[in-house]
Amino acid sequence: MQSSILKKGQIEIQETVFIIVIVIVLILMGLMFFYRYTLASIETSNTNYEIEKQSDLITALPNMAEFKCSFLNKQEECIDLLKIMAFKDLNSNLFGNKRIVIEIIYPEKNNIECNYGNLDNCNNVIVYSKIPNKYQRKIIVSSPVSIYNINSNEYYMGKLSIEGYYGT
Repeated sequence: MQSSILKKGQIEIQETVFIIVIVIVLILMGLMFFYRYTLASIETSNTNYEIEKQSDLITALPNMAEFKCSFLNKQEECIDLLKIMAFKDLNSNLFGNKRIVIEIIYPEKNNIECNYGNLDNCNNVIVYSKIPNKYQRKIIVSSPVSIYNINSNEYYMGKLSIEGYYGT
């Protein structure tokens, strides 16, 4: 009779241990699920932040003194092509891992990059380019802009594009 009581006690202890193991496994699975959900939420928030930061840059860039048209201290809502060329030559590390391109859409021009000698016959300017060797995602934000060429005294319709490289 005593051995039967011992066997019942052992079985009850085994059942308790088995239930504790199951509860621990369920808790660990819940923590793993919570961790993955939180990590995905943080990555989404980070991407949204990067997009918003890049959108802020695309609205601020045409208003920078280095880009904006001005005549006798009177400012206009356009980008000065000659100022862009001067800024391009600075080779600063001002914007981080980005590529900033201004493309002339109208009137159509030859598909060549602008330099000081061909401002009347080019269609794009790579204002800034620092592309990392490794990156996880690339975000592109574009906006239409008015471009003024002081050499020919003409206005062009253009597109300002900012490519941001993240996750290096």
